[in-house]
Amino acid sequence: MGMKTITATLYVAAKPEVIFDALTKAPGVAALLFGSRLETTFKPGAPYSYVGPDGKGGETVHVEGEVLECEPGKKLVLRHRAGPMWRGDGKVFNSRLTYAVDDRKFATQVTVTHDEIEDDDPGYAHNKAGWIVFLSRLKSFVETGKAFDVPLG
Repeated sequence: MGMKTITATLYVAAKPEVIFDALTKAPGVAALLFGSRLETTFKPGAPYSYVGPDGKGGETVHVEGEVLECEPGKKLVLRHRAGPMWRGDGKVFNSRLTYAVDDRKFATQVTVTHDEIEDDDPGYAHNKAGWIVFLSRLKSFVETGKAFDVPLG
């Protein structure tokens, strides 16, 4: 079976540290990921989870996995799995997610690379369409203080 890769890149008018903070600290995570919080120590091998509203008044794990690499202000690499709410009782699909933040002086280049995606991963189509929207919301949040709303699901 082959593997698929999704890559999305956008330039943001902010310093790399500001962008990295938006990806990893409470205000940005909540704004970008529908009120979720990120639970992790960011140490390689440590678990992480994005925990947020389940749409029924409670909470659920939306995404989980392990931290593979963390270089604050530059790169975050995660082993990525959809949370139980999104995968049902079926196969658990693992993939790799890399956020790369690169200072280009005139702006900061932010690249999301979602790779090692199995051919039959049902989340592929959603993620393929979604990563550029996520980066656009990140750009909006960092540059204006508000991420534009998109429908969940």
